[in-house]
Amino acid sequence: MKFTSEKRSFFGYKTKRSMKNDTVWKYANKIANRVQLANVIIFIIANFILFHFTSETLAFNILMIFFTVASILIIPIVELCINKKFDHDGNLK
Repeated sequence: MKFTSEKRSFFGYKTKRSMKNDTVWKYANKIANRVQLANVIIFIIANFILFHFTSETLAFNILMIFFTVASILIIPIVELCINKKFDHDGNLK
């Protein structure tokens, strides 16, 4: 099953801007996936480093703060990328 904005699926990056059309939606999801993958890789590396050099409690707290901030930052990063490539109607610039 292919998840697209037309089907209004549960999955995917969805903002008012990303739902303009399928082209914008696919681009936004591609960028969001890349940003999230980078976040996960950094999280895994930080996990090994922090748990090796600090206490479990401190490492856990730092990782949870990082994960929360990184997850929230996906939205402005993707919206900036959409803004650079598409106009407000969802057409390529």
